[in-house]
Amino acid sequence: VKTYNPNIDEELQRIINKALEKDVKDRYQHADDLLADLRKLKKSKVPKPTKTNLSVWRIPVYVGGIVLLCVLIYATFLNKKDEDFKSIAILPFTSIDKTEEGEIFSIRIHDGILSQVAKIHDLKVISRTSVMQYTDKNKNIKKIAQELGVETILEGSVRRVGDRVRIVAQLINAKTDDHLWAETYDREYADIFAIQTDVALKVADALNATLNPDEKIRIAAVPTDNMEAYDYYITGNVYKNKTRDKESIENAIEMYEKAVELDPNFTIAFAELTRVQLLMYWFNYDHTDERLKKAKDALDKAIALDPDASDVHRAQGFYYYNGSRDYQNALKHFEHAIEGQPNNANVLAAIGFVKRRMGEWDVALENLIKASDLDPQSINKIDNVINTSIRMRNWTIAKKYTDRFLVIDKEDPDGIEWKIYIQLAAYGDTTKANDILEEALEYMDPSELINIRIELAMIERNYKKALDICYEDPEPNNLWKGMIYELLGKKEESIVYFDSIRIDYEKRIKESSDVAFQYSWLGFAYAGLGEKEKAESLGEKAITMMPITRDALSGSNTLRGLMFIYLQTGEYSKAIDNLEILLSIPAYITVHELKLYSWFDPLRDHPRFQKLLKKYGG
Repeated sequence: VKTYNPNIDEELQRIINKALEKDVKDRYQHADDLLADLRKLKKSKVPKPTKTNLSVWRIPVYVGGIVLLCVLIYATFLNKKDEDFKSIAILPFTSIDKTEEGEIFSIRIHDGILSQVAKIHDLKVISRTSVMQYTDKNKNIKKIAQELGVETILEGSVRRVGDRVRIVAQLINAKTDDHLWAETYDREYADIFAIQTDVALKVADALNATLNPDEKIRIAAVPTDNMEAYDYYITGNVYKNKTRDKESIENAIEMYEKAVELDPNFTIAFAELTRVQLLMYWFNYDHTDERLKKAKDALDKAIALDPDASDVHRAQGFYYYNGSRDYQNALKHFEHAIEGQPNNANVLAAIGFVKRRMGEWDVALENLIKASDLDPQSINKIDNVINTSIRMRNWTIAKKYTDRFLVIDKEDPDGIEWKIYIQLAAYGDTTKANDILEEALEYMDPSELINIRIELAMIERNYKKALDICYEDPEPNNLWKGMIYELLGKKEESIVYFDSIRIDYEKRIKESSDVAFQYSWLGFAYAGLGEKEKAESLGEKAITMMPITRDALSGSNTLRGLMFIYLQTGEYSKAIDNLEILLSIPAYITVHELKLYSWFDPLRDHPRFQKLLKKYGG
């Protein structure tokens, strides 16, 4: 080939280099130029082939193949562009009326529009939790879009005067700042559901999103004819999404109960009432049969009204998950729910939670990452990705999401603790761990990082320093104090704190006797008090109540609890039995932790312990 056209290899290389110079995201913009270059190359004058040189026929085939490849790349990048373009964040709508009533009305409109657009399977729609961070819009559109990972932004303003409303909505291409669609609605207040539906359909059309018939029906559905009931429902959502503290959940329950009292046919409100009753039960604010019955009553009413509604399936999923740990049935209903709510990050996360407890860790992590991508400003969802990846010892994912956590809030103690823990558990790097702590202490109050400071002092075997830090904590910190006094050889002092733990967990078990980890804690307290037989019996009872075969997540925790009880009671061979299992499954334990922490010191010279270090040392 070079004999007849010595420049052809050089030209091909130049074109390839030109393509590779460009960022992968921008290459599609330059594909036309590349194709033009290749066409010119194809037209390079080459002598007609002769009998003595058939290889020259390969030139047009070679170049044609390159052209075809470039066309395929071009098409791929165009498709990628279309996929990215079908991503949207719906920012909180600005209230023209700055009164409290006006602000509540803007939340109501925003909530409704977001809920409707999120039903469109062909769009990526960022969750409410993340977009609410931009209520004040103190950043430009492009910056917000980058932080949320979307190409388009829907924003607007609202105003209500008596029974009349004015809603302005505009869809913006975040990269170019071009308006893709805009409309002003001047309607009666009773028409807000029709407005929300229209906005969702117009957004879908502007972004070339495909709508199937079921989606059209779901988007057009009117949740209630009672506007006062709808107001209470939206207020309930505000409380539910606020935090997971007891007071917020109780306020949400009150609002949903008022909503269904005003409209006994309000299906979605019954579904949400089910959810918040279950939160009271799951978080042990009221872990009683009576609370579970309240959740079941609300769920039964929702099922009677519309058994096929995705919100009802979601409520059923949580009832089976939080109410009875029936993970198979929970998963079945969550999978039904996600069909109707494809952008519901909470349902995706719930599928991840269920899969995790079923021991399907890879699928669990995949769903938790998807949920976090739809809700990128949610610390809670990032935290679940970190928690899961650490148990799986997937340090790449753990570090990536810890960094993301700290970008959102560099002063959150949990994020700092995760970052330090990864250095210890993954690499055994105490120097790096202490460097991270010292850096954090330059801008954080030391009292916010008490636990990790104690832990690092314990690794150094500086028990006096660890104890001094304990007394900085306004909380009792009975566990650390009991352990540290014991390591200092001050048994009488340690007994005081272990007995406080015993009193606390005996009370908890009396209030709710079916929570397995509480028996592990009580067993550890009795081990500290020197009651070996009782301690081991309680730890083994926790395992019986919550084995790994029933729940891979909680089961690994109860197994870990029993391992620590055996360490405390001197049953070192049994402790190593548990360690062998824990190191072979996703769990909170690594070889570096075995090397670093003082509570494993009694095992140092045990041949089986040394074998474990060697086996899992890589």
